[in-house]
Amino acid sequence: MPNKLPPRRRPPVPVRSPLARAAISNTVVAWAERYALSPAEFDLLLAVATRPTFDREALARNRRVTPDTVKSHARAVCRRTGTKSLAHAALLILNETLAQQVARAS
Repeated sequence: MPNKLPPRRRPPVPVRSPLARAAISNTVVAWAERYALSPAEFDLLLAVATRPTFDREALARNRRVTPDTVKSHARAVCRRTGTKSLAHAALLILNETLAQQVARAS
């Protein structure tokens, strides 16, 4: 029986539109206020919601903290927001942003 290769997945696409980035940022600001996120947690959530991939080490280097600190902030975001992971939080943020945009267009 021949080996079946998994279907190719498209690489993630960054949010390039300034309007889309602004809309997502507004939703992240609302989440930061709603869940009392710290500035570091806000930055982390914004990075996850607007970038195609999340590199903990790169984010740690840019912020001049250790990867463990970023991991700690990620756990705090999940605990405060009640999400299972940062990807789950980003998905909810994108869904909320899309719902707001659809409601505005109606």
